[in-house]
Amino acid sequence: MKVIFLQDVVGVGKRGEIKEISDGYARNMLIPKKLAAPASSTTQKEVNSQIASEAAQKTAEITAVKEAAASLNDKTLEIKARAGENGRLFGSVTNADIAKRIKEVTGQTVDKRKVEIPENINGTGSFAARVRFSKDIIADIKIVVTAL
Repeated sequence: MKVIFLQDVVGVGKRGEIKEISDGYARNMLIPKKLAAPASSTTQKEVNSQIASEAAQKTAEITAVKEAAASLNDKTLEIKARAGENGRLFGSVTNADIAKRIKEVTGQTVDKRKVEIPENINGTGSFAARVRFSKDIIADIKIVVTAL
């Protein structure tokens, strides 16, 4: 029986692929679990259009993330914190504080886990930070900590 795979099945076939499968395996396993459907021209057109729309949506998401990273790149954010006489902070500036400040300044919501700080920010001054949107989309920002 020829089937078109609706989802990836490990060791059998990938999504959108048409393969000849034994009748029993197709009728008893793949079709009831909606992992595959009997191959026909209409089913193939539906699966291909669904794959194309998902690819277009993924491309749009990647473009939006790249635009967000470009707007954040080389931006300077000022964070005010309580500090003692020597410029030493009472506490520290965390990646959650930086994510909150990014939201206030730019309006972009950034997950605090995506903000990377190479060193602890325990005093006033300038510090570098990174916002890692994905493996290869990174925005470098500068953090300026001032005393209240």
